[in-house]
Amino acid sequence: MHWPRALVVWLLIALAESLHGVLRTLLVTPVLGDLAARQLGVLIGSGLIFAISVATVRWMGARTLRQQLGIGTAWAALMLAFEIGLGIALGLDAARLTADYDPGRGGYMAFGMAFLVAAPALAARARQVRSRGHGLRRAAWLAAGFAVLVAAAWVVLAFQRDLRAAEARISGISRIAVTACGPIEYVSVGDGPTLLAVHGAGGGFDQVLGALQPLTGAGLRVIAMSRFGYLGTPLPVDASAAAQADAHACLLDALGIDRAAVLGASAGAPSALLFAERHPQRATALVLLVPALYVPRQGGEAPVSVPPGTRALFATALRFDFLFWAAPRLARDAVLRGILATPPAVVAAASPAEQARVAQMIRQILPVRPRRQGMLNDAAVLADIGRYDLESITTPTLLISAEDDLFGTCAIARYTAEHLPDARLVSYASGGHLWVGHHDAVLAEIVAFLRSPAIEPEVPGA
Repeated sequence: MHWPRALVVWLLIALAESLHGVLRTLLVTPVLGDLAARQLGVLIGSGLIFAISVATVRWMGARTLRQQLGIGTAWAALMLAFEIGLGIALGLDAARLTADYDPGRGGYMAFGMAFLVAAPALAARARQVRSRGHGLRRAAWLAAGFAVLVAAAWVVLAFQRDLRAAEARISGISRIAVTACGPIEYVSVGDGPTLLAVHGAGGGFDQVLGALQPLTGAGLRVIAMSRFGYLGTPLPVDASAAAQADAHACLLDALGIDRAAVLGASAGAPSALLFAERHPQRATALVLLVPALYVPRQGGEAPVSVPPGTRALFATALRFDFLFWAAPRLARDAVLRGILATPPAVVAAASPAEQARVAQMIRQILPVRPRRQGMLNDAAVLADIGRYDLESITTPTLLISAEDDLFGTCAIARYTAEHLPDARLVSYASGGHLWVGHHDAVLAEIVAFLRSPAIEPEVPGA
């Protein structure tokens, strides 16, 4: 065995790992974040070590297992000293230096060091082949397997990063109101006349908060709540649209608000409309945005249309966080049509700002797990939705939709506006279920409607 050669190989490994560290910092860390990039780096670094070991193990003359493990142990000791020395030179403290070696804090370097010890022995076994052709085939399979492993690790770490970001986005900003209808999650932003914002399917307080927060600049107080089965609001035994409407009233009671305007978007429209029907003295105004309500259709078809692929996506992508995270990356158009009910061509032709809003709407469905019960309940409510007593609802109402909404809400909005005593319909020729290309105009319509002299502001205090 030639120790000087083993030292030369270690220097080659150290150089390769240093170059890999620089490239990781420049190319991978900005994408995955520091921790995930370092975790992936251990896997890639192990692959580099193995490749160098396979190429040099015979040159080093390490023929026995004891010699091979001896070289690997020496490499690990040198690498540990190198890592500590470099860390000290860079001004890293002890906590940062040890973090990479602590699996409890996500550090995988201990596993990398163990692989470094075993690398010469593993390389020697890989070289024990009878023919060159066999060796090339084995090398090709090893390279392909390693590439797949690296790609899988990249995907898993990227998913974990995005899921942590999604969970952090909905953590620590909402409150739980203890009401007569049970606990209800909400966020209140802004000052002025109150608008209770009721989200659609796949939402939560974060969905409407992100879309409607600009209204606070127009002197409105937006209360974004989570409906039954979404995020921090549990699903009760009775989670019907009527029970949800009563829960809206319970939330206002808990917040000391006697009267308020209510906005119901998509699957949030049934409970918003029933709030105005069941609590007429408490609703100052009603906004129904792309409403999922009743409309008579030919042949007894369901009021809310179901685009092709929606059921398949609901049964797969909307069951698990990872599948939904992957779906927009693998089949973005299918997600736009099947879940967001918006023609992909409309999004492709939209401005960069509107495309960014659509992308944000997709991201906001993550995490799926704490919304799953609410989505299942919405599916049950909408599957059996009937006609409400529209003629008895005198609350001033604004309805907004787009003709190409794949859920068919424009026909619903038109029918509802025709039968409500005090309603106005705003419809767009295109825009889909997310009113793409018209977001600023929609916000302006809502502000003008809610700030009009005909709308009586709420009276604070019950």
